[in-house]
Amino acid sequence: MTAAIMKSGICFTDLTRRRAIPQWTEEIYGKALWLAPERLLESKPLPGLTVIRAQDFSAFEAHFHKVSPFFEELRAESPWSGVVLEFLSERPAEPQRLADLLGKVFTGDWLPEMAFGEAQLEASLCEAFAKALLRERKIRESRASNDPVAGARKVIAATADLRTESGRLSAAKIAERFGIPLSHLAKALGRTKQAVSQTPDSPALQKDLWQFERVARLGAIFNAQEFAAWLNQPNKHIVGNGAPIELLLDGRAEAVGDFSEGILTGSPM
Repeated sequence: MTAAIMKSGICFTDLTRRRAIPQWTEEIYGKALWLAPERLLESKPLPGLTVIRAQDFSAFEAHFHKVSPFFEELRAESPWSGVVLEFLSERPAEPQRLADLLGKVFTGDWLPEMAFGEAQLEASLCEAFAKALLRERKIRESRASNDPVAGARKVIAATADLRTESGRLSAAKIAERFGIPLSHLAKALGRTKQAVSQTPDSPALQKDLWQFERVARLGAIFNAQEFAAWLNQPNKHIVGNGAPIELLLDGRAEAVGDFSEGILTGSPM
């Protein structure tokens, strides 16, 4: 059982006559409590599993307004949670009426389980719990993959080794990363090889080296072999239509830098 569901537990409510909570639910799903329908929103944190009980579908339909605000809050604040609608009557609801009512608050990827009669409750809760686990896992994975801070850290880490202890970019380290002689990089920077060799992290070089760093950030998504292949393969999408490394050394580093940033942000120019 995940920490989120263990912490929030299971909640029961009755739309008509209050009934006891089955003893076995707490043994399986952690703490269990009963709240009147109008007090469901007072549960903090919101329950991981909620059982809404009614005599039959007609009773559920008549009292739906009591729980619809809770459903909306649950969907917004705890979309991984599970809901079970338990009807004491073993007669299923009319599909169209059920769909019309549930469609007011539920969505295709977040729907309640049904239990028609107490005998079905245990199986329906098990299914709701399993689906809640899967939704929670999916949401956590999605948030992790879209975490802008995590993404920024990867980009920063991709070029960390291009800097010296001073924190400035090093022409020597950049030449090594791009697989080019230092003399070729010096020429592209409008400097002599001797001057660049003497002070590869010179403050005067930082503005021009920054364009190369923008390209090197692709190391956040490419391994060394993939980066080298990308650098040396002609690319018709970049102004100049040449291989990125040729364009970088031919005075068009800004265009390659812009294109590289576009790849990282998902909108290549």
